[in-house]
Amino acid sequence: AARQAVTLGPDEAWTHNFLGEAYLIVGKYDSALAEFRQLDVLGMPWLTAEKLALVEIYQGKYASALNILQEKESKVNKRAESTLYWLNGQKERAGEFWLASDTDLSRVGWRAAKRGADAFVADSLLRMAIAREHYKGNIKEALNLCDRAADEIVHKDLGGSYTQVLLANRAEILHGAGRYSEAAQVYETLVKEDPRTFYTYRLADCYYRQKRYLDARDLLLQVKFSNESLAWIGIYFAYSYPKSIYLLGLVHEALGERAEAVQAYQRFLGLWKNADKDLPELSNAKSRLAELQ
Repeated sequence: AARQAVTLGPDEAWTHNFLGEAYLIVGKYDSALAEFRQLDVLGMPWLTAEKLALVEIYQGKYASALNILQEKESKVNKRAESTLYWLNGQKERAGEFWLASDTDLSRVGWRAAKRGADAFVADSLLRMAIAREHYKGNIKEALNLCDRAADEIVHKDLGGSYTQVLLANRAEILHGAGRYSEAAQVYETLVKEDPRTFYTYRLADCYYRQKRYLDARDLLLQVKFSNESLAWIGIYFAYSYPKSIYLLGLVHEALGERAEAVQAYQRFLGLWKNADKDLPELSNAKSRLAELQ
């Protein structure tokens, strides 16, 4: 279907994006990269770098992904670069790039939130303030700002996507602070409303860290590439899908399911066969697999 779409609309950027995602699904990474490069000349240059980066992230090639985002400098790429830093635990650096992606708005939003002004946009300005506190490790202040954002959303009857963004922020703050039971409660709501891979992976990770291995296994067995909406094949998906397979290996091992753990680790290492050598999941999966075989 993807190839047919490109045949019918060879000059349409979305058809090449669609085909690139299809190639990613079947592991044809060079073909996926070739299709995503077409976006640069077909009206979607702002998306090119992020799509090229996601192919690398999916394979555990984070250094290459950062190079791609840095070479194609733009506000959009700074936001994507911030996401990648944050997902890898470099929160201070992530905050720098997030704020750099829209400096004026973030500065105004920060001042408005701090002085309790009524006139600010709940989703964008306050979210930047939340990110700023979160990245600096000021968890209490970040959660306080979440509460204020919730009040703003209710007061202005925003609902919908605003509420989802707020829940996602709150869940990540709690997860990053190691408050896994609280984070799980928020992720459960997110997964129920929107079962995308990233939310499912984070919820399973919360369960695993609470030793709720059966719950984690049941969730992770539901993670399939074919279940993901094509609209969400982005950096968060590329990060979480391979790691969900690695986590499944850990969960099977914790449950004493040796054969299943071996299979999960082998699948993960197959995806990450060209990954950066210093990634802890890569070395741990190799050592775990060697012990189990």
